[in-house]
Amino acid sequence: MPGATPVTTPPDYAALFPQGMGVGEGGPLRDLRFAWQDGAAHPTPPALFRTLAASL
Repeated sequence: MPGATPVTTPPDYAALFPQGMGVGEGGPLRDLRFAWQDGAAHPTPPALFRTLAASL
């Protein structure tokens, strides 16, 4: 593409997201889909889902 800059190494966003990267409003990084914010503890999945995932 005209004017494009080649990317030789992926950007490191770890400093922006010390607790992990999560979707949310008003985060420090935005792409064409949504904003990204510092994550938090994820919810525990239901037992049935964990059982199904473990069997796969």
